[in-house]
Formats: sequence, structure tokens, C-alpha cells
Amino acid sequence: MRKTWIVLALLLAVAGGVMLMARRTGSDWTTDSPAALAEFERGLDAQMKYYGGDASDSYRKALEIDPEFVAAKLSLWRYERDPERKKKLIDELRAVNLDRLNPRERFLLSYALAREDGRDQEAERLVEQYLERYPKDPYALSVCSAQAWDERDWERAERHYRHLLEVDPNWVSAQNHLGYMAMAQGRFQEAEQLFETYNFIAPDQANPHDSMGELLTVLGRYEEARRALERALEFKPDFCPSYEHLFSLVTLAGQTEEFPTIVERARQHCGERMAETMACVAELWTDYLERDYEAPWGEDRDECRKQYAHEYFLLHRLALLSGRLEAAHDLEEVVRKRSEKREGFNSDLERALLLHMSGVRQLATGEAAAAAESLAEADKLLLYWGQGAAILKMFNQMNLAAALETAGEETRAEQVLEQVRRVNSDFAAYYPEIRAEFAGA
Repeated sequence: MRKTWIVLALLLAVAGGVMLMARRTGSDWTTDSPAALAEFERGLDAQMKYYGGDASDSYRKALEIDPEFVAAKLSLWRYERDPERKKKLIDELRAVNLDRLNPRERFLLSYALAREDGRDQEAERLVEQYLERYPKDPYALSVCSAQAWDERDWERAERHYRHLLEVDPNWVSAQNHLGYMAMAQGRFQEAEQLFETYNFIAPDQANPHDSMGELLTVLGRYEEARRALERALEFKPDFCPSYEHLFSLVTLAGQTEEFPTIVERARQHCGERMAETMACVAELWTDYLERDYEAPWGEDRDECRKQYAHEYFLLHRLALLSGRLEAAHDLEEVVRKRSEKREGFNSDLERALLLHMSGVRQLATGEAAAAAESLAEADKLLLYWGQGAAILKMFNQMNLAAALETAGEETRAEQVLEQVRRVNSDFAAYYPEIRAEFAGA
């Protein structure tokens, strides 16, 4: 739901680039141009705040001033989405003479190229060797933290992030990561306290308020969540994740009449492409909530169906509800192929999504016991990691409860449903409708 329900992709993209997030003095970067250095430092400042567009603009300007500025080139590569420009950047980075860089720059570039080439053991060895020489370098500590984050090694990740904050208290993104790790594991009170601290140390930034808004949405505290998300947008009207989180919030709260307003705000501040995708997703959710299972398959939706990449679980459900078993199988195959190309946490999420879709199909075709098994496996992989992943986890759990109940395991079904109620009782109230959708299978 890159960001309606599966918001996780943006968080992982940010985690992938976290190694370059901090403000540093000029001596840490190899460039002869004060103007290029100033732009680069503006980029680092924006990146620490999760202002990706501002960061990439500054990195691009730094490179225009000094085309040989390696740190700026590496930072821009992390953000570049155009395949041709991205390839050009990585080809240029591969050709860099490492001898002209300082130790930190050599480490960051060598590590990035090793990861890009799939040389993971070498990448880990580079981190270990560098930390032996520079045990308090926040960039290397951030890399360690990000690795543990991706591997779900919570204890190690938390240790590294807390140490990172001790070494550099201004590395505020570490505070954000600590909050999401607590949230991922269902430690919601702790997550709220961590996000409150994040708000305290960076009150004038959008992301602390956005993170809090995600958590409060998951917990069903919708009005508080709305205030937090709107606060984020007061500080940064083009902070695009907050529009997507608002979209998810009104979906959960049953306020779908607000879809058009949110889409138009996104159009104004985040561009036509995002607005078009949100408009298509709004139509899909409206179809589902109004029980118009045929609407998504009309010729007038051909273009929209191309934009449902992160809503496959919902389109898949509508395929089953409209009797399109073959279309459901096709969507599962798309996710299966996608999962084979992912690594780490991304791979777990795709596998969970595939298991969820398979389980719902099995439930729809009368295979309740098999459905319960698939959905239970999905539940093991899913975490309360951000708004999108958390909602998918709870939605999956309600489908698991339906499968268990259909299979005659009422006690287990109630236990699973109680897990949802403890997190968000308002969301759990949708269970009878979810249960009824495939009750006749």
C-alpha cells in the first residue's frame, strides 16, 4: 500500500538511505567548492527531516556546481527514480578513484556498491572493519542499525540506534526508527512515548507529527491522528506521506466522502501522478465499501487497474467477490514474481501479502482449513510496522478468524479476533461484514 494501506515501502526506502543523514562540517566531504558544499549540507539537513524532494534538489544542485562531488552523487543516487539517470550515476560511482576520497567516503561508497551488487557478506565485513578503526562514526553506526532493522534483529537494532543517539544526539531519524520498532512489535505505549520524544526534539519538522499520526490511526484514535497529520502538513504542505496517511485514516473512519478533498490537496502539493493514483484507489475502496464488486472491471477502469500495485489484496478480494477466480490467480502470480525479486523485510512483506491473498482465495472456494493455515503464516510475517502494515495485519487477522470460525474452531477464532480488538476495537467491529463476505463458500 505504498501508501494507502501498505505504507511500508516508503519507510524502507528511507531506511536504505539512512547512512547519509546528518549535518556535518566541510572537512568531512571532498569538494573544492564552498557553494557545492553548502548545497550538499542543505540536502543532508533535508534528508534528516525526510524531505526527500528538497534533499534530491539540493544534491542535484551540488553536482551541477561540482560534477565530481562523490558524496553528493552517492546521495542523489539513493533518491533517483529515473532508470537511465540512476544507471548513469552508478556507472560514474563505479569509476571513482577511491584514493582521492577520505576514509568515510570510501567506506560509504564501497558499502553501497557491495550492497548494490549483492555482495552482502563483503558489505558486512566493510562495516566491521570500518567500525574497528572508527567505533563512534555515526554513519557506520547507522549502517549497522539499518542492517539489523532489515533483519528484524530488534535487540541489536535498538542497541545501535540508542548508541547512535548517544554519539550524535542530532541524528533524530534514529528516534523515529526506535518508535517504529516498538510499534512493529506491538509495544504501542512505548512507541507513543518515543514519538512524543521525537516531537519534543524536532517540534518544527513534519515527520514526528506524521509518525505519531500513523500510530494513533492504528490505535483507532482517529481525531487525535487527524490533528497530528494536519500538524505535519502545517509545517510542510508538500509532505506527501501525510496525505496518504490521511487517506487511510478516513477509509478506516468511514469518512470516504473526504476522498476528493484529500486527492485535490495531494494534487496541489505533490503532483498529478500521485493524485491520479489516489483517485483510482479511492474508487476501488468506494466500490468495496458500497459492495459494487463489478465496477473495478469496467473498461473505464483500464488505466486505474495499472495503478493498483499496492492495493492488490483489495483488487484480488473484489475479483473473488465478483466470481473472477482466474483474475485472482493472475494477481497472486504478479505478487509471487515480485516477491522473488525482493530481499530482507521487503521479501517478508511480499510473502505475507501472497499468503494473505492465497488464504482469502481458499476461504472463498470453501477450503477453510487451508485458508486458516495460509492466513496464520501471513500473520507470523506481518508486523505492526507503520500504519499500512499494521492495518494489513489486523485485516489479515480478521480473515483468519473467519477461516477458523468456518472450520469449526470458534475458540481460536475468538482469540485471534480479540487481538484486533485490543489494538483497535473500532476496526474489529467490521468483522461481521468481513465474515459474511465468504460465508456461503
